[in-house]
Amino acid sequence: MTTLTDKVDKPSSQDAYVYARTAVASVRLQKGDTDGAKKDLARSEAILETFDSVETSVHAAFYQVNSDYYQVRTTPFVQ
Repeated sequence: MTTLTDKVDKPSSQDAYVYARTAVASVRLQKGDTDGAKKDLARSEAILETFDSVETSVHAAFYQVNSDYYQVRTTPFVQ
């Protein structure tokens, strides 16, 4: 999935890159890789901050996964 994400890492398709990187972060969260997910989200956020405008779906996907990340990080582990 990261290989596909890297294919859209071009100046003309940064919104697609953020969307794809957010999807990768979501998969990392599902697999328990919170550190990897946080790095993907931080990179996505840095790119989002450079945009004058962005599609609502890109923002929504980013904030959903960001919310999921913080929910995972704050939920105590129960066996």
